[in-house]
Amino acid sequence: IMLGTYALSAGYYDAYYLRAQKVRRLIAQDYSRAFESVDVIVSPVAPTPAVPVGQLANDPLQMYLADTYTISANLA
Repeated sequence: IMLGTYALSAGYYDAYYLRAQKVRRLIAQDYSRAFESVDVIVSPVAPTPAVPVGQLANDPLQMYLADTYTISANLA
């Protein structure tokens, strides 16, 4: 949250926000091209097998890493 506030503050808008929007647009275009030839893209949603309920609650980094494969779907 703090980094986002810093990056969007005066003087950093062009350096970070506009570049991030450009990258997001390029990724969306890649997905559009991919879906011209297929209806579904199947991929894993987690880098590891499922863990017992409650095990990740003690490790914030592990919780973050467990969600990394869902990022591309959100960008599409």
